[in-house]
Amino acid sequence: MVLRVEVPVGYEKEQAYIARCLLSDFLGLKYEIAPKPIDRVLIHDGDGRELSIAADLFTRSSDAWLTAASLPREPLAWWNASDVPARLIDRCLPVLYGKPAFSRGERSVHLGIDIFGGAFFFLARLEEVISNRLDAYGRFPASEALSLRYSILHRPVVDEYVEVLWACLHALWPGLRRRPRGFRQHLTHDVDHLRFSLPRALVTDVRRRILLSRTSGFGWRSDRAPRPIRATPTTSLWTSASAPEWQAHFTSSLNGQIPHMI
Repeated sequence: MVLRVEVPVGYEKEQAYIARCLLSDFLGLKYEIAPKPIDRVLIHDGDGRELSIAADLFTRSSDAWLTAASLPREPLAWWNASDVPARLIDRCLPVLYGKPAFSRGERSVHLGIDIFGGAFFFLARLEEVISNRLDAYGRFPASEALSLRYSILHRPVVDEYVEVLWACLHALWPGLRRRPRGFRQHLTHDVDHLRFSLPRALVTDVRRRILLSRTSGFGWRSDRAPRPIRATPTTSLWTSASAPEWQAHFTSSLNGQIPHMI
């Protein structure tokens, strides 16, 4: 089934992005999106069933975009989502955009909370772009975040918005199937300054082994066991006083791949 999604005119790229995040990336649903002269988001099937969602953020004036006027108005309202059969951390959800309202008819559902606008605020880090309250390194500090002020810094609000959206969609179209989601491990490494250095004892041992291999012809074999390496101040592999003699030999053993030094 392909859902039809109608969004207000304006901010087409932003609305296309957040629709893809929630409907496709999170839920795995097929849909077609089109801008219309409306003041809300309509999701329908062309056969009378319709989900209406408030569009607060993306109906604000273009002059307000990326200014303080496009941020959520405080204090935030809270919506008791007890009438929606969704899996939530807490039944009270923060309302960043829109109003805490919900109604359901036989063939329609209306959400007063702007789910797409609120999710965009978090995923696009809108407040970080707008705020001028930065730390000494030019970064937006968590201490200035709206999430901290309302004690939701560690709450998966976007995931909860998605659960509300899915509950409403499934109520109108019980035949819909969402994409299964599970936890996976993705390891990443943040290296700001890459350095290549070895303990002095290890450098000495490697150099000795290279010299032995050149004179004995037995590669890395040695007539005595290597000495234990103790923690010592590091030294660059390429800055030793006698490096020129054995650097070329060791470089060839690395196929020319010399570590970059900083």
